[in-house]
Amino acid sequence: MKKNRIAAILASCVVAATVAGCTPAANNTTAGGTTPGTTEGTTTSAQLTGKIETDGSSTVFPLSEAVIEEYVKVQPKLTVTASPSGSSAGIERLINGEIDIAASSRKIKDKEIETAKAKGIEIVELQVGIDGIAVVANKNNPVNEMTFEDLKAIFGKDSVLKTWKEANAAFPDVALSLFAPGTSSGTYEYFTEKALETKNEQRASDVQVSEDDNVLVTGVAGSEGGLGYFGFTYYEENMDKLKAMKINGVEATKETILDGTYPLGRPIFLYVSKKAVAEKPEVKDFLTFYLDNAIQLAEEVQMVPATQATIDASKAALTK
Repeated sequence: MKKNRIAAILASCVVAATVAGCTPAANNTTAGGTTPGTTEGTTTSAQLTGKIETDGSSTVFPLSEAVIEEYVKVQPKLTVTASPSGSSAGIERLINGEIDIAASSRKIKDKEIETAKAKGIEIVELQVGIDGIAVVANKNNPVNEMTFEDLKAIFGKDSVLKTWKEANAAFPDVALSLFAPGTSSGTYEYFTEKALETKNEQRASDVQVSEDDNVLVTGVAGSEGGLGYFGFTYYEENMDKLKAMKINGVEATKETILDGTYPLGRPIFLYVSKKAVAEKPEVKDFLTFYLDNAIQLAEEVQMVPATQATIDASKAALTK
């Protein structure tokens, strides 16, 4: 697997499409066998059939896509699809019984758990990695560092600022062009809560939003005054055309995200119903494979891998 896996896959997908519709041989491949030493096996030697559908966070999507690509090599009779519709959308579909697994870049909310319980659904939480939200600007922007106060001044729900300089006298007198995830994104929810200290609110009228992080990358890179935020993975894939801001004096790196010093770091999750794990052997098998290989594949798609202790805890939650 190569570092450009994400770009190659996502370049062939549209935002609302499942990855089943992507051109590269990924989740619908029927190639058999494993690549020696590449990934760990599944919980059963039997060939499983059926379909597993996942949906949710665009941040988790590259890891899920990488896992699916390897999993169908050992279970070629299974069809496994993933869609990056946003954390909230994925969790809602899980609660409504439309999908088997939801990916999320935020913890499930108490009200979502209550809604699921009202429908007789008990949800299992599996942490599969760690991510940071990169705040990025155009590569040629002279600004290197921003604070939460700067971000509040620009992205705050009541902000009407038009230039960088209006937010901070040290910034250039350049028109702002703002890009952000959609409101169903876990990245949006975490950023607005953590950096802006609001409940899912930011300025809306002149911010270009998309659930496709590649659209945000293109927007920021193509605008002199571009400023946006999205998962750290997508910044790493596009370091040649973007500049990541230090936030509150801390640079966004895998090390600072993992050790918790970067102020916009957060865990990423998969959510599944207990019923699906108990009654669908293919779902439990896939999730076991996912956890067995999450650390290695996270590194291959340039994500920050979870610690082994975290993965072990998720395995215990899955088998409990």
